[in-house]
Amino acid sequence: MPTNRKIVSVCVSVIGVASILLMSLLVMPASRASAASTLLSLGKPAVASSIQQNSATYDPGHVTDGDMSTRWASVPGIDPQWIYVDLSSSANIDRVVINWWTNYAVAYQIQVSNDATNWTPVYSTTTGDGATDDIALVASGRFVRMYGTVRNNTGHSGRYSIYEMSIYGTAGPTPTTPPTITPGGPTPTPPSSAVLWDDFTYTNNTDPNLATMHLTLRDVQNEGPGIAGATWSPNNISFLDDPNTPGNRLVQLQSSTMGTGATTSEAEIHYPIKFFEGTYATRIYFNDTPASGADGDHVVTTYFSICVPCLTVALDPNYREDDFEYLPNGGWGVTGSHMYLTTWDTFQETPWKAVNVSNNIAASFAGWHTLIMQVSGGHVKYYIDGALKADHSGIYYPEGVMSINYNLWFIDGATSSVARVWQQRMDWTYFAQDVVLTPAQVDTIVANYKASNVARQDTVPCDPTYSPTCW
Repeated sequence: MPTNRKIVSVCVSVIGVASILLMSLLVMPASRASAASTLLSLGKPAVASSIQQNSATYDPGHVTDGDMSTRWASVPGIDPQWIYVDLSSSANIDRVVINWWTNYAVAYQIQVSNDATNWTPVYSTTTGDGATDDIALVASGRFVRMYGTVRNNTGHSGRYSIYEMSIYGTAGPTPTTPPTITPGGPTPTPPSSAVLWDDFTYTNNTDPNLATMHLTLRDVQNEGPGIAGATWSPNNISFLDDPNTPGNRLVQLQSSTMGTGATTSEAEIHYPIKFFEGTYATRIYFNDTPASGADGDHVVTTYFSICVPCLTVALDPNYREDDFEYLPNGGWGVTGSHMYLTTWDTFQETPWKAVNVSNNIAASFAGWHTLIMQVSGGHVKYYIDGALKADHSGIYYPEGVMSINYNLWFIDGATSSVARVWQQRMDWTYFAQDVVLTPAQVDTIVANYKASNVARQDTVPCDPTYSPTCW
């Protein structure tokens, strides 16, 4: 552990009027620090973006336990990473001391917040050297976060690791008036580091970790899309060992039909409505033939985001949906294998009217593929195996949060009255909020999650509009 100490003083002296409006709530000149400062963080809870090996050995709480033999460590090879301390109530903060392990942040910020969602930076460096950083500042807030963006060891095994993160000050901030921010103007909030990662390592479809991740296995009858009267059953979802990669797990959706609603059983899984701008990614296996029974069904295998309750009336402008839909046997007026990349503004059921933009690729996509959607800056971009396949914008850009979904369903059942069974499999799913990642960056992040045996992680805040209890 490095024993050298670096002392930094943050003093705001000459800044513009606009900057004052944004920072006055939380930052004041360091010379006004209180002489009665005490250690506020000892024993307080801490939360981190990730934990090495999901092990208690590297629990975030170690940064406030006062024990220099214990430490928090993030998963390796992934930027950004963060850890924050909850001081339990708002406080005046005049000093932050970070004792780094040998893996440390070269570039990082100290940020403060009153709600653990909206963060304001009060200190920033790009020259961290692993010394004990003793930072003098004056700020106020309940939550104090180290937000790391560059590690000293940028290789596969590099991580962020802290022995102690000590926060000093006095209880209770001096009341101030919140700044007025002009709509469309600057914001003090840095890009979010919230992510969803799921490696689908569940034991079965009743695994309690499914509820922890708020992953829903659809269970309903006589609802669309597809054949009227069909059943959507959790029994059609299973978790199994990867036959090609020892130790890897997959999720499988299975749907079957004999041509009627009463004989059709379909599968869907989805995460809550809380995902908007950022990068969506998954690895999925498409089939061109059924697992059993005769071929020829107009079946749809999918990965998509959607806000179902946003359609409150026909052609509701608040509706949104972004789709990867693979039709191995055609349908919707086409024959042969087709991939549809579709971004929806809205629709009405009767008479049918669709307001969307779509790219239709006539080709077989049987086998494993990595699918990525980038939703940012007014554009929805679709990638397949690293290649950009569609870029949609204008009125089709989503207005807000959506769920992440997979389903497997039949457009119709007229090909035969003999039972047919279709399957699709997924290896993992990933979402990075407010960050546009290239396919190569996604590949690296996923590889690091896999190498570190991170089964699942969800730091994306819930949306109280669609989750009233907001876990």
